Amino acid sequence: MSLAGILDVTPILMLIALGVILRLTGLINQQGALVLTRLAYHVTIPAAIFYSIAQSRLTSSMMMLPVLGVVVPLMLAGVVYLTTPRLADQPELRGVLMVGMVVLGVFAFPFFQLFFGPEGLARVAMYDVGNAVYAGTAAIWFSQRFGSRSRGFDGGRAWRKVIASPIMWAAALGVTVSALRIELGGPLQDFISRLAAANTPLAMMAVGAFLRPRAAHGPLVAQFVVTRMVFGVLLGWGAG
Repeated sequence: MSLAGILDVTPILMLIALGVILRLTGLINQQGALVLTRLAYHVTIPAAIFYSIAQSRLTSSMMMLPVLGVVVPLMLAGVVYLTTPRLADQPELRGVLMVGMVVLGVFAFPFFQLFFGPEGLARVAMYDVGNAVYAGTAAIWFSQRFGSRSRGFDGGRAWRKVIASPIMWAAALGVTVSALRIELGGPLQDFISRLAAANTPLAMMAVGAFLRPRAAHGPLVAQFVVTRMVFGVLLGWGAG
């Protein structure tokens, strides 16, 4: 990364560090961190998703991104399962790694917007629609299948949660506005754009408030990163 790139990303990293400091100093406790996360997930992230998609030009390749958002993490979860036989006696940890193949990009939107602009953010948001479907269905099944408190999988309830997701609604509304070429303007556009702009500080401080790395899980984290980055890129390249 160039010096200019480092300087560009530094304010975002400082926001994450601020979240860590707020937690360590006690200004934000666990409940406060949850409030930040809920505000980001239900308010500013949907605003960023809607605004970026609504301002973009839809293409056939963009409309395929939600499909990839489901297929790619499913295949990556399969790779994790096949490469972790040593965790057969630790099903909870194995399940966490499989569920983690769908880490939603919503809390990384500020980075995508910084490096790829509004159009890139719109594409990531469309991909995240598929991720949301995976998270609400397959990931729940994995967590119940491998969790210590396993329960029967309620498919109807899972799909209701997916449909009710603010990510899904924001993306659907954004696609509708873009497809119908509806021009946002006046106070409404200003309101939504300000909410979208608020996503960066709010989401990044929320990430920092929950950041608790553990050295003991280093090897598993490394395998997780390699699986997502290497195999994920290869699968995406092959699908493209």
